[in-house]
Amino acid sequence: MWYVKKSNESLEDRRFRSFILTMWYVKLFSLIILLRYYLKFYINYVVCKDMTAQGTPTAQAVLY
Repeated sequence: MWYVKKSNESLEDRRFRSFILTMWYVKLFSLIILLRYYLKFYINYVVCKDMTAQGTPTAQAVLY
């Protein structure tokens, strides 16, 4: 005998749940991108500024 599983949730509930899951992934992806740009800014501004203050002429060459 075959049973059909019936769900009480409507189509809008499923769409909302999938929307929330999508937003979770978007939030994580955005956080990773922001951290990447923050670290790049930190390396470019702080580390190179310190290297130039110490008289190292190849501060920009370290990054590339």
